[in-house]
This record gives sequence, structure tokens and C-alpha cells, in this order.
Amino acid sequence: MTPTLFDEMITGRGVTAVAARARSRIAAVVIRERTIVLAIVLAVTAVFAVGLRNEFVQWDDHTNLVDNPLFRGLGPRQLAWMFTTTLMGHYIPLTWLTFGLDYVIWGMQPAGYHFTNLVLHAANAVLFYWVAKRLLRAARPATSETTLRAGAAVAALFFAIHPLRAESVAWVTERRDVLSALLFFTCILLYLRAAGARGPRRRRLLAVSVAAFALAMLAKSIVMTLPLLLVVLDWYPLGRLRTLRWSREARRILLEKLPFVAVAIALPMDLSPLYELPSRVDPLDPQFLAAAIAVTLVSVTLVGLARRWPAGLAAWAWYAIVLAPVGGLVHAGFQLAHDRYSYLSCLPFAVLVGGGVVWLIGARRAGTVRSPLFAASCTALSALLTAFAVLTWLQVQVWADTTSLWTHATFATPECSICHDNYGALIVNLSPVPPHPQMIAIEHFQEALALKPDRDKPYGGLGLALIELGHPREAEAALRRALNSRPIELGVLNNLGLALSQQKRFAEAVPYLQQAVAMDTHNVVARANLAEALVGLGRLDEGIAELRRAAAEEPFAAEPRIGLVLAYRRAGNTKEMRKQLTILRQLHPAAARDVVAKHRL
Repeated sequence: MTPTLFDEMITGRGVTAVAARARSRIAAVVIRERTIVLAIVLAVTAVFAVGLRNEFVQWDDHTNLVDNPLFRGLGPRQLAWMFTTTLMGHYIPLTWLTFGLDYVIWGMQPAGYHFTNLVLHAANAVLFYWVAKRLLRAARPATSETTLRAGAAVAALFFAIHPLRAESVAWVTERRDVLSALLFFTCILLYLRAAGARGPRRRRLLAVSVAAFALAMLAKSIVMTLPLLLVVLDWYPLGRLRTLRWSREARRILLEKLPFVAVAIALPMDLSPLYELPSRVDPLDPQFLAAAIAVTLVSVTLVGLARRWPAGLAAWAWYAIVLAPVGGLVHAGFQLAHDRYSYLSCLPFAVLVGGGVVWLIGARRAGTVRSPLFAASCTALSALLTAFAVLTWLQVQVWADTTSLWTHATFATPECSICHDNYGALIVNLSPVPPHPQMIAIEHFQEALALKPDRDKPYGGLGLALIELGHPREAEAALRRALNSRPIELGVLNNLGLALSQQKRFAEAVPYLQQAVAMDTHNVVARANLAEALVGLGRLDEGIAELRRAAAEEPFAAEPRIGLVLAYRRAGNTKEMRKQLTILRQLHPAAARDVVAKHRL
């Protein structure tokens, strides 16, 4: 029997023939393709299954899903919206289709959406295993199938359970990452098969590969650089472009990329940015200067080693090409980078690790690496993958809910203005009882503004906290600054109107509150505040009408009932006042007691 990988791992001098044969049989089972695939799926599931308990987080999940009824279902109206919307700047109709299917199956249960992300990521890990095996075979064609499987399996695990994968899998909004990657891997796998085919079969494989690329673009256009990546693969490890001469074969190889380029140009593009940019970007700042020097040194070194180690330059070129659209030359937003940007960009480094495993096994068989060093290397690699699994398992739980997300973010990146802003807003919204939570929130808003003085958004949260502390004049000043933020938020308009009303400046408050109600006619709080301002101006009939609309919109809400009690009291309509107070007592006994005590009803 030909020795297998695991024979080499576990067989040494002094081991009995019986034990060696037994271990060889075990190895034959373990190294089977189906067993490897199952092991990869189980490993991914074990690491990421904790995320099935996660909620939707207030970091795009609410905008995309929780507060968005338009994706819910797969009817004609929902499909029309999915294929025309650019919500939050992205054109991702295929991703929306999967969200619509999730809704049909799971409703709005977060676990179902997280389950779909997990299934897609596990499928990606398996597809990457097959891609890595083909790339390793192309690089080392004389290597045994058993060794290639071992190297590809390590590459797949290195990719799949790395802590940088947590964001793409545990964050529901990043469905577009794992879905586009599924089609990206499918496209590359088909292309690699086409590279070794001839005639009609080759053309069919290329056509299906282009179709997979088109679908990937409809899931997330971060894959737009794929035509260039295929050129990199043609250079190494496929060896189809061994020189840069403009030969007939080279022209044919490059021309076959034209359909991929056409798809990339024809479909819409989204450039979505993340770690926060400093308020002023100075290329001579130590962190940027050091990065530039490091990139230059690595690039020069790998170019110099291209003949002896082409894999290094190919991996580096892949990394640079994938990151180019989000690398900062074309940039939007307040962030410098995202963990999710590594999902496709770091794939070649996983293949290099797999290649290292292939080399190590070959060296062990050739006798150039002795058993102790081989065993130590295997142990170190196992320890590294185990550490990745543990760290990823912990990182997935960072995304458990909004509280854990922003608590961790402010701790991990205290220099992040957006993190402090969102954490402050979380405290204000979850802890309405002053003064302690509001004081903590104000500290975070002030820290956000100190880090980024040019940002206006934190003033909105600061204004709300000041209102809850009973400082409407200071709140007004903060909220007027927040009006400079774009787009103007309904909450800022509502809170500014409320701050003005608390200062008895009802005439000034009404326009802001009317604008807030116009932005969302179903917002009961804004309508109740508008009614209070109208009542304050003596426009009782208008105020009562607004309150009745709010009560009809949300019959169990406290604010409209409290407003009606006070409005009818001011109008002298004791009968209606008592009627509304009775309803309030039934729905919100504590609120009714507070109203009676405060206004001596």
C-alpha cells in the first residue's frame, strides 16, 4: 500500500507492523474526500453555531431589515423593490432575494437569518477546499492526491475559522459577503476546470463561470476585480502566461477575460468603507508612513523573488487587487477598514499555508525534515488552528446584540468617534431614567466630538440626553448643530421641537415637529409632541385631532393618552378627560398615577 499522509504523521521507527497497518487503515478513512468535507463543515459549525443566538444589531441591520417592510416576501411588489433599490448605496438584488426567502421561512426571527449566513459560510469553506486543491495541484503537479487533500484542508480551515471571518458571518447585514463569495468560489472553480478542458466543454465551463460571476456581482460588487485575479492565476500557478510577451496564446488567454470585464462594467458598483479614519489624514503620519514603507518593501522583495517563489508574488498581487476598490484611493464614509474586507483578499495566504503543509509532507517523505521537527510543526499548526477557533467563537459573540457590539467597540478602539457616538445613543435609548445613564452617555458623546470635531451627528444624541436631564436650552444648542448632519434625522427634528416646547416657545417648535411628522406619519411620539405644541399655542382642536390620530395609530401607547388627558382638561371637557384617564389607568397604571400627582387631577 502506498504510504499516506497520516502514515507519515504517526508512523516512526520502532512502531510495530501491526500498529502501522492499523494506523494506515485509519488514515485511509480520515483522508477520504467526503470525510474531509464533513470535517470542514463540522468545524465551521462548531465555531459559528454560537451566533445562532445573536440578535439583529443597530448597525445597518435595523435599517436593512428590522425597520424595512419592503423586503418581506417574494411577491411581485417585493421583487420589483429588490431589483430597483439602492438602499444604503448598494445594489444587491440577489442578496435581497435571500433575505426575502428568509422572511418567508423564518419571519423576523434573527436565528433563521444567522443560520443562512452560517450555511453559506460552511459551503464557502468546502468550495475553497476544492479551489485550493486545484491550485496546489497546478503548483506541484507531481504531488500525491493524499498530500494535496491535506494541504487544501488546512488552507480551508485557515480561511474558514480565522477570527477575521466573524464579522462577515455573525453580522446579518453582511449576507452579501458570504453570498457573493459562494458565487465567487463557484466562478473560480469552474474557470480552473475550464483551464484544463478543450473544445465545447471548455466553452461551456467558461460560459457558466461568467454566469456565476454575474450573479456574484448581483450579490455584492466587491467581486468586480475577479477578471484581474484570473490573470494572476493564469500567470501562477496555472502557468498559462509564463512570460509577458504578447504571444498568440497570451492574447487568447487575455481575450477570454473580456466577458468577465463586460459583466464588471455593466453591473452597478458599491464601494463600502470601515476602522475609523482620523479627522486629518497625513501621509507622513507614522502609522501611514510605516504601512507605506512595509508595502513597498514587501512588494520589492516579492518581485525580486518572483522566479524562485512565484507563489508569494501571486498571493500579494491577489491581495492588492481585491483591496484596490476599498483601499482608500476611492473612499467614502468615516472608516479606514473593515474585517470583512479580508474575506476574499486573504484567500491566497490560506493557500500559501496549505502549500507549506504540502512542502512539509514532501520534505518528511524525502527525509530532509526529521520526525521530531515534523511532529512539532504539526503540533504548532494544530495549536494555531485551535487558537483561531477559540478567538473566532469569542468574536462571534461580540455581535450578539447592540449592547455587546458597542461596548466591545469602545473598549477595543477607544479612538473611534462613531463607536462612542453609537454607545452613547445606546445608553440613552436603553436607560431613560436620569441622571446617571445620561451623564455617562454625555461623556461618550463629548468624547466622540473631541475625536472628530467636524462631525455633527453626535450632537443629536447629546441633545436628547440633555433633554432627559432637564436642560432644554443646552439641548436646543446641541440639536441645532445636529441639523447640519445629512441626512437630517427625524429624531433630531422631534427632539428640537420638544426642547423648544419645554421652553414654552411653541410657535418655534411647531414647524420642526410638523417636518418630523411629515417624514414618518406613523411616528406616534412626534405626533404627540406636535399636538402638545399646538395645545400650548391655544390651538386645542388641532392638538386634540393630532392626539386622536396618534391614539388610533397605536392604541396602547401612553404618550397620546397622556396628551389627551391634559388637552381635554385645558379645554374644560371634564367628561372626555376622565374617559381618557380611565383608559390610561387600564393601559399604563404607573403613568396615570404620575399624571394625576403632577397635575393634581
